[in-house]
Amino acid sequence: MATLKMAIDALNKDSQAWSTVSTGLSDCSTAAYDQDVSSGAFPINVPVELHSLYTSLQSKVGRLLSEGATESEAVADELINVRNILEGADEAAQQSIDGLWDFE
Repeated sequence: MATLKMAIDALNKDSQAWSTVSTGLSDCSTAAYDQDVSSGAFPINVPVELHSLYTSLQSKVGRLLSEGATESEAVADELINVRNILEGADEAAQQSIDGLWDFE
């Protein structure tokens, strides 16, 4: 019983950690998308393609961070699902043996 409680507590803790990771990645994604660098920010002698490359990379970083946030939250959700299954199995087992040893 104590081992099951420890497993459930660990699943809760891990789920919270993954959810925190997701929030951090989401915040970083927003920050990446919010960067506004105009072509005028580059020196005059820099090729115009550099600005295009920069914005393309900025978009890719924002997208990858967003995808990481989504996947991290999915991990957190799945850990909660596993926890719920364990709790349900434990409750079902307790109900099935409740009163089993009571003799009249």
